[in-house]
Amino acid sequence: MPKGSVSLTAFRGKSKGIDLAMKYIPREVFDKRAIEKNQVVFHDVSREVLTKKWTDWIDYWSVDFDFESKREILRIKNPESGEIEEVWTGDYVFENEWQSFRTKKDRSLELKSAFVERVPGRCKVAVKVVDIFGNDTMKIIEVTV
Repeated sequence: MPKGSVSLTAFRGKSKGIDLAMKYIPREVFDKRAIEKNQVVFHDVSREVLTKKWTDWIDYWSVDFDFESKREILRIKNPESGEIEEVWTGDYVFENEWQSFRTKKDRSLELKSAFVERVPGRCKVAVKVVDIFGNDTMKIIEVTV
């Protein structure tokens, strides 16, 4: 097709909701050896909506059923005495007791955790979620059993 001409197919596609943008890429921008070996390949881009429901945004999630059971402790050398001291940061360690995650072969995600028996009383449950962009979020919920 000569430079500057437009295919009739582009106009038919527009009426069916297909958005086409024709681009001219000069051969000079590519390495001549790559062109000769057919290593310069372009692929069509799908415009399929991948996030149809809220769970499609989640890639991984896990649960710590007793979040405040393990303190986060740092070992720090005391500059005066030279001894190693243990100092609590004021936070707790997230212990992954249950998880569900997507893989390339299995895109499903369990939305209900396994049953865990707890002693009666109050505790804090932490839920950690990683979205499809790699963002990590944690929510701590106080529960009474």
